[in-house]
Amino acid sequence: MSLIEQPTIFERIVTANDVEQWVVALLRKWSGTYISELERQHGYAAGTLARVKGWTLATTFDKWPEDQVPGLLVVSPGLIPPPVKSGGGVYRATWRVDVGCLCSARTMQQSHEQAQLMIAAHKSIVAQKPSLEGHAIGAAWVDETYDPLDFDDTRSLYAGYASFAIEVDNVLTTLAGPLTPDEPLDPDTDPWPLWPTVETFDVEIDKQPIDTTKED
Repeated sequence: MSLIEQPTIFERIVTANDVEQWVVALLRKWSGTYISELERQHGYAAGTLARVKGWTLATTFDKWPEDQVPGLLVVSPGLIPPPVKSGGGVYRATWRVDVGCLCSARTMQQSHEQAQLMIAAHKSIVAQKPSLEGHAIGAAWVDETYDPLDFDDTRSLYAGYASFAIEVDNVLTTLAGPLTPDEPLDPDTDPWPLWPTVETFDVEIDKQPIDTTKED
């Protein structure tokens, strides 16, 4: 499940999974458009390159279903330290996010080329749309690698990976949450109530005479 924005005294708490989900949503939306552009720029007939069939947040390509190739994987191994705290107690953080694509062809050279094209298409999406549709401050492309994978005598598999530094603001606020000496709710599954809204207040006015005397 991705982050649901809602009023809360805890303020929002962003997880690595939220960042992964934002990246996947962006890639799914633009994948076909960018693959088509790679076809045009590299001399392929329209529709030559297979579109992504499988999308996952798993941490490995092992046992990927054969009918889900080409497959795209998104995973965050963690933060690029350190998180940065503002004077208001609001943290921003940068996650490393790896985007991998698994491709299959009859020869290793063909699968290698396809992996390179697929990674080029999808890394361009993140690089050219670094806000992740308004969720991130920015995204920087930081690395790229390729790996041949054993398969069988009739097909070859190749995986390409592009790595990004995804910076997100307002991921945790220290000056939020229940105030001491508050105790946890019982049961703790109940939502914590919002801070009460002030409807009326009293103002005490101390009247003082105004000295209108002008000095010469």
